[in-house]
Amino acid sequence: GVSQMPVREALRQLATEGVVEHIPYRGARVIQFSADDVADLYAHRSHLESRAAREAARNITAENLSELRELHAQMGKSLTPESFSEYSYLNRRFHRVVYTASQRDYLIRALDQIWTDFPTMMMSYFAQATTKTVAERHAQDLEEHAAIVDALERRNSEEAAELMRQHIDENCEELLGVLAAQQ
Repeated sequence: GVSQMPVREALRQLATEGVVEHIPYRGARVIQFSADDVADLYAHRSHLESRAAREAARNITAENLSELRELHAQMGKSLTPESFSEYSYLNRRFHRVVYTASQRDYLIRALDQIWTDFPTMMMSYFAQATTKTVAERHAQDLEEHAAIVDALERRNSEEAAELMRQHIDENCEELLGVLAAQQ
């Protein structure tokens, strides 16, 4: 019941976001990420978000800290598998508050693009494939997020950067381990 034009436009937008690719004379397909792609994506995210956390510790406002605490509290209420979408949304907002608090325009634009490229489907795949339950993984994330907020609140730029790097790197290693076990 939908004309071809909106479907084409939707596929074009998904291709721009890096979620699908257009194959000439065949159509469109969802991009499959290799383990190397996942490692590269996380490495970029880790480097840029840790740099942003370092800068955020210097520039963060009371409003930013209040928002991070509120997001953290909401995430704590979203630990069930049924709340996965809500948790993912709150997690993305949490990270965005941290990196926008850096007040570094280029970092913010670069991280916005990475998060656009960071497919929700990969996060869903991770939730289904991990050896930990969703609640266990999210509980670990909450502990790591709390430590990041604490470092930001104390304006400890090096600790904030290191905690953010560890947080992202640990998620990457766990996902890569799952991907390797499935091959």
